[in-house]
Formats: sequence, C-alpha cells, structure tokens
Amino acid sequence: MLRPFLHVVRPSDWTGKLAEATIFIAGTLVLFPVLLVRLPPRWLEVVHGQGWILRAGMLIVGLWLLQWMRAWLLARLPLAPYLVWNTLVFPDRGQQRRIKVADIADLYLELRPTGQTQVFMVLVHDGTHHELCPVDWPGAGDLFRLLTRRLERRQRRDARK
Repeated sequence: MLRPFLHVVRPSDWTGKLAEATIFIAGTLVLFPVLLVRLPPRWLEVVHGQGWILRAGMLIVGLWLLQWMRAWLLARLPLAPYLVWNTLVFPDRGQQRRIKVADIADLYLELRPTGQTQVFMVLVHDGTHHELCPVDWPGAGDLFRLLTRRLERRQRRDARK
C-alpha cells in the first residue's frame, strides 16, 4: 500500500502483539469518527452532495497513514528485522546490525537444534552467518521473497557483465 521502501517482520512475542493492538486501537480512534463526523457544506458542494466519496477518501488516506505508523512502530521493536531501501537491519547479539543488500552472499533456511523452529539465515560476503528471524513470524516470508528477488536480480546483472 504505497510503502515500497520499508518492509518489516513483526516479532511473534508480546512486543509485536502489543504494537498490533496499539495500532488497532489508534486506528479505531482515528478512523471511526470519519464515518460519524458531519461534513462541511462546502465540501459536499464540491462532490455534488455525495458525502460517501469524501468519507471513502478520508478512510483510504487514514488507512494509508496507519500502515506507515504500523511499519514505523514495528521497525522500532528490538527483535524486528526490516529492510529499508537497500539496507537490511536485524538484531545481532543485542544490537542492531546493518548490512547492505549488495553485501549478502546467500539466504537460506536453517533448522534450530530444538527441531521445532526454522529460521531465515543470511550469509554475508565476509563469510559470517547471521540469523534474521523465525519463519513463522508475520511478514518473514515476504521479506525473504523480496531479498531473494533482489539477490537474483543482482546475480543476473553480474552474469551479464
């Protein structure tokens, strides 16, 4: 929804659930009045008395702003990996690590020793391996697909040279 440069994975812990609940409550408090507010007569003249057009427009703009607020809020969570422009940001040993997409050599799945959880891993050109997030977190598959597409595009471009 017009958010091409910020892709966030929501952690499946209490912080992610609290952030989603916060956005839901904020959305309800902001968007519900759109349906109840009395529209100014001059605005109604512009749309020839069709108030539903104005309400639909305000609702679309409000939802768009909520999507941005959600992405920004989730990106602030300590465990949330995200891709902004061409930089992948993810937690690594208690700190945020930033890697350019051009520095990524490979993406792959790894099964954790417990045997229960698969995680997305990143291999950097310097030979280090880093854990991004578990596969079952909301948005993890989308981030993996996006990174895979960008890596494939870069490989095709390098092969042409």
